[in-house]
Amino acid sequence: SAEAILITDAEGTILTVNPAFSWITGYGADEAIGKTPSLLKSGRHDSAFYTDMWNALMNNGHWEGEIWDRHKAGHLYPKWLTVNAVREDGRITHYVAL
Repeated sequence: SAEAILITDAEGTILTVNPAFSWITGYGADEAIGKTPSLLKSGRHDSAFYTDMWNALMNNGHWEGEIWDRHKAGHLYPKWLTVNAVREDGRITHYVAL
């Protein structure tokens, strides 16, 4: 896919990324796996932004919106992010971000 894909476990640890993720962010799979998505944090969003995002994920199982991230090279870039919670037997097992 030309769209970046990132999958985390329920605690937010990155389990896998696709080549488009590496091309867009500058981080190879070996640099991202085992980290959290905060690896990309730009510093442009306050804690309330992330609290709202996590509340939507917990309550609705979905969040979508514009977010600014930081490329490995240091520059900031905007992206449209969609995150879905994956549930099994009623509990969240993974998050998938596109």
